[in-house]
Amino acid sequence: MATASTPAKRELALELGADVAVDNNLDGYVDRVRAATDGRGADIVLDPAGGQAMLAGIDCLADFGRLINYGNAARTGRPAVDPSSLAQRNLSVGGFWLVPALRRPGMYVHPLTAMLELTAEKKLHPLAGAEYPLEEARRSHEDLLARRSTGKLILKP
Repeated sequence: MATASTPAKRELALELGADVAVDNNLDGYVDRVRAATDGRGADIVLDPAGGQAMLAGIDCLADFGRLINYGNAARTGRPAVDPSSLAQRNLSVGGFWLVPALRRPGMYVHPLTAMLELTAEKKLHPLAGAEYPLEEARRSHEDLLARRSTGKLILKP
């Protein structure tokens, strides 16, 4: 299952292999996720947003579910989570940030090598988004921050 903010992004998620794609607007979000999972909830939530979206993601989890936060796209920070409320449903919340992982010698040599090999073999394709001339780099960042983009943004010299 995938969640996305626009019909076009949800359609893209389906094209990329998601079984179901639901609107990630926080109003009614938990109900939509529960409906899409026949009331069970999600086993895993990958949260790039933080803030209220992260809390809603926790509410979407099935018993014994896990949420991993790996970003702060909402720009509101990561809220505190009460461990006692997690224990009531055996939930786990974790985080991932690439910078500390890259500081560990050799930690990403094997997965990065595998990813580059799959890309070279044309088995893995990066999702290219909009292209901008280099002089419009500022606009590319504005579009990224406003979430008007999909895929990787490309700056052309």
